[in-house]
Amino acid sequence: MPGPIPTRVRIVPTKYHDTPVDVFRDLGVSAAIWANHAMRAAITAMVETGEEIYRTQSISGVEKKVAPLREVFELTGEDIFEEFAQRY
Repeated sequence: MPGPIPTRVRIVPTKYHDTPVDVFRDLGVSAAIWANHAMRAAITAMVETGEEIYRTQSISGVEKKVAPLREVFELTGEDIFEEFAQRY
């Protein structure tokens, strides 16, 4: 008869941001999912970018802080636009 099936414990500790990861590890947690921190960071960045554009009435000051269009197209699977640009 096979041995016991290993238990996997996954947590989504959004409200426990002050708890060190070692505490979860010591409790036997096998994976922590930081579910919405990237989204929350993106919201902060979008608000700050929008405020700067409104304040300066220009996008030139934020261009160096934002992802290049090439990266946007790669992430969204739209690299075909680059191919079209080269071809036509």
